[in-house]
Amino acid sequence: MKISEMNCDAVLVQPIPFDFGEGYGETWEVVYPEVYQWTRKQCVEYLLNKECDSPDDDQTLDELREWCANVVADNPHDYEPMMNYIYPLPHYRNSAKWAQNLIADTACVVVEVNGETCLALAGGGMDLSWDICLAYILLDYLPPLHFCHLPEYAGGPPKGKQITKFIIDACRRSCRVVREQAKRRLETLKDMSERYYPKREKGAA
Repeated sequence: MKISEMNCDAVLVQPIPFDFGEGYGETWEVVYPEVYQWTRKQCVEYLLNKECDSPDDDQTLDELREWCANVVADNPHDYEPMMNYIYPLPHYRNSAKWAQNLIADTACVVVEVNGETCLALAGGGMDLSWDICLAYILLDYLPPLHFCHLPEYAGGPPKGKQITKFIIDACRRSCRVVREQAKRRLETLKDMSERYYPKREKGAA
C-alpha cells in the first residue's frame, strides 16, 4: 500500500451525528465480518482472543471458520456502534463485510446507514483519532483532515513504530492534499473575481 496511491475522497470528511439508539433494521444495520475469508491464523487468533478452547492442529480451515462464525453470532455486541457518530466512506465499492475484516484491529466498526457503508466507533471515552485514521488507511483512504491532529497521550499511538510512522505520513499527505485543493480554489476565485470585477486602468474615464 503506497500513500501516494491512496484514495483522496475522504480528506474532507467530517463526523456526522447519528442516533444508533433507534432505527435498527430500518435506517441502519450491524455488519458482521466475512468469517469464511479468514486465514487459519486469523481464526486461531480470534478464538484465543475470545477465550475459546485452543483449536486442534488437525482441524480443517473450514471447521475453524465454522467455529468462528458461531462465536461471532454469539457475540453480536462486538460489532455494534457505541458512539452516536458516523464517518462516511465516500464512493466505497467493496463489501461491507470485507471492510469489517480489514479494520478488525481498530476501535472502529463498519455499519450500513441508509444503504451506505460507514465507520463508527465501538468504544469511547478518549480521543481515538489514531484508530479512526488507521481504519481509513486500512480501507485504502487517506485519513480525513479532521482527525489528523493526532493526540500524543489520549488514545495514544498504536503499538509498533512502523504503523505509527505510516499513519503520521498518511496524515501529512492528507494535509498536503487539502492545502493543494485550497490553493486551487483560491486561484479559481481570484480568476473569477478578476473577470467579474476587472480593475480599471489608472487615468481611464
